[in-house]
Amino acid sequence: MQRLERLQALDKLLARQLALPPVLDMLTRALPDGAWLTALRTEGGKLVLNGNADDAAALVQRLAAQPGVHDVRLASPATRGFGATKETFIIELQLDAHRYGLARPASGGHQ
Repeated sequence: MQRLERLQALDKLLARQLALPPVLDMLTRALPDGAWLTALRTEGGKLVLNGNADDAAALVQRLAAQPGVHDVRLASPATRGFGATKETFIIELQLDAHRYGLARPASGGHQ
């Protein structure tokens, strides 16, 4: 019985984990030329992006328009250092586990 409970707990944990290949594919398509990431962190179904872009607010809107992406927000104000041409940002977003999770259907995330 304990083994079954452990397997069920593991199944629930895996269902909340992201599958990185479809996540990276979406980011590659969504990030405009001239924007780049310096860090990417997953926390269950949440994705935290650090990077640089011409317009961080426009990037938030662009990410929010992606299928299976919701609750996109700047985690802190975007900043532009003295003489810098790009804004530095931290963006948080939630990803739909049915589209980007490890337990997604075998057809993948391209629907």
